[in-house]
Amino acid sequence: MNNVSKSSGVSRLDTPTLGPMYVQNDLIVKDRNILNELDNLHKSMLLLPRNQKLEDKFPELKEAYDSYIDLYRGLLIADKMANIHD
Repeated sequence: MNNVSKSSGVSRLDTPTLGPMYVQNDLIVKDRNILNELDNLHKSMLLLPRNQKLEDKFPELKEAYDSYIDLYRGLLIADKMANIHD
């Protein structure tokens, strides 16, 4: 059985098993919101911003970006399909 204790407004959850843990509230570690940190990492690492001025100047850049987006969408679909069977 899970043991939840509170002291000084901080919750502690002791789990004896290694099963999934679901958190309904914001997860803050050292004053940093973990979901915001993950969102920022995702944005900076996976989705490069489109630069219209450079694409106008270099048409091959637009083609490369379009290919990148198509590949990224394919990876998202493949990931979702893989997670359906988990």
